[in-house]
Amino acid sequence: FFFFFFFLSRTNELRQNLRKPNLTSRKAIQILEKIELIQNIAFIFFLCEVVLIYVIDLEAVLRSSLSFTFADDTKLSHAICTVIDQSDLQMDLDAAAEWSRLNNMALPRTLR
Repeated sequence: FFFFFFFLSRTNELRQNLRKPNLTSRKAIQILEKIELIQNIAFIFFLCEVVLIYVIDLEAVLRSSLSFTFADDTKLSHAICTVIDQSDLQMDLDAAAEWSRLNNMALPRTLR
């Protein structure tokens, strides 16, 4: 959320410039365009942060497996030494599949 506050402070600075008495209409339009651009960039950064939080939420449903996430790729890892370990990994795989179904994130057909 650092970026949000950075962009908010920048737009506030630009709005202060709009209150100057010797401001021409051309300069005012340029300032308004900059404010609009900054707000659009802030919105994109906000969406990126929401997506990252959304993806990281997957770890909450895993019980015993380690998860490694990078961009849109997630790998689950679990050492298999006994039948119980195999069962634990399968439960985590099922939980991850259910999580993706509930969050409208389709798995590739080969993993279903």
